[in-house]
Amino acid sequence: MMPTPGLVESAPLGNTFPELQSALERWKAHPDTSAQLVDIPDTALELRVRFTDLPALGTLLVIEDNAALSQQIQQLKLSSLGRLTASIAHQIRNPLGAISHAGQLLGESKALTDADGRLCQIVLDNARRMNLIVEEILQLTRQSHGKPGKMALVEELKIFIERFSREQQVENTAFELHSTFNPNVDFDAGHLHQVLGNLCLNSLYHNSGTAIQLTFVVALAADDKTVVLDIADNGTGIPTCKKHKVFEPFYTTSHTGTGLGLYIARELCHFNGAKLSLLTTRQGTCFRMAFAEKSQEAHE
Repeated sequence: MMPTPGLVESAPLGNTFPELQSALERWKAHPDTSAQLVDIPDTALELRVRFTDLPALGTLLVIEDNAALSQQIQQLKLSSLGRLTASIAHQIRNPLGAISHAGQLLGESKALTDADGRLCQIVLDNARRMNLIVEEILQLTRQSHGKPGKMALVEELKIFIERFSREQQVENTAFELHSTFNPNVDFDAGHLHQVLGNLCLNSLYHNSGTAIQLTFVVALAADDKTVVLDIADNGTGIPTCKKHKVFEPFYTTSHTGTGLGLYIARELCHFNGAKLSLLTTRQGTCFRMAFAEKSQEAHE
C-alpha cells in the first residue's frame, strides 16, 4: 500500500517512514487521540493511522488509505456548497448588477467632480471583485462535471503554455519545460489547465517587477512510482510565516485578489486524486503536484 525503498527487517520506523514515527510520538504524548492523518511526501498518499498499545509487545499501527473517505467527504462538501451557491448567486448578482449599472451611469455624468469620480470608481472596482468571487465559487462547484482520464502530461503542458502565453500576453520564452519522459496520468484536462492557470496567475500577480520565469519539471518522486510536476517561479517567494495560510479560502495579500485561486487549485487536484503542496525553496515559489500513481509512458 505504501511506497517503500525495499523491505528491511527490524529497521527502526523512523529510518523507513519518519512521518509515521512523528505520528507515533504525537500519539504517545496524547494517547487519547483516536487517529491521525499522515501525508507521505512526494506522493498523493494520505494515510489514516490508528494506534493500539499492546502490553509487553509494543504499539500496533493500523494503517489505511484515506483516499476513499476523503473523496466521499469532498463530494458531500461540493454538494452542500453547490446548493448554497445556487441559492445565493441569483440573490447576490441581481443587486450587484444594479450597483454596477448605476455606478457606470453615474461615472458618465458630466457634473461629476474628480473626488466623486474616484469614489465612483471604487464602487465599480469592488462590484467587479464581488462578481469575481461569485464566479470562482460557481467554478469550484462545477468541478464535479470533470472526469479524470489518461493524458500525456508533457504534451498537455505544451498546449497549456501556448494557450496561457497567448491569453495573458506572456512571451513563450518565459516558460521552461524539463522532462526526461512523457508519462500518462489520470487527470481531467480542463482541470489541469485551470490548476496551472491559477498557479501561474498567482506568480504573475506577485511578481516583483523582474522578468517572470516559470519552470515546469516533470519527474518521478523518490519512490520511483509517483509522477510529480513542479511549477516554480523566480519571484520573491512566500514568507515562512504565511506558507501555512496560502491554501485557505479567501486568504490574499492583494487588495484586488479574491484569495480563492490556490484554494480552488488544491481542491481540483484533490478531486482528481492528486495532491498539491508548497515546497520549501531558497528562491522564488515552487508548488508540487503529485499524481495518484505512476502510469505507462506515452508514445511521442
